[in-house]
Amino acid sequence: MGRIADAAAPLLAGGPLEITELGTVLARSGVTRARDPIGAVRRALRDDPRFIEVAGGRVARLDQ
Repeated sequence: MGRIADAAAPLLAGGPLEITELGTVLARSGVTRARDPIGAVRRALRDDPRFIEVAGGRVARLDQ
């Protein structure tokens, strides 16, 4: 659906990750250049029906 969400999908294939870890990885790989990469990732995944935020600030794919 979006660049950030598409890049996050394979990273979440192994199970949920903390949003901070996911944001850091995606920023390092150049997927997002936002000043607040964690916020950018959170917003991108919140609006994508493939993902859900679970307890503890982690994000998971719904198909997992």
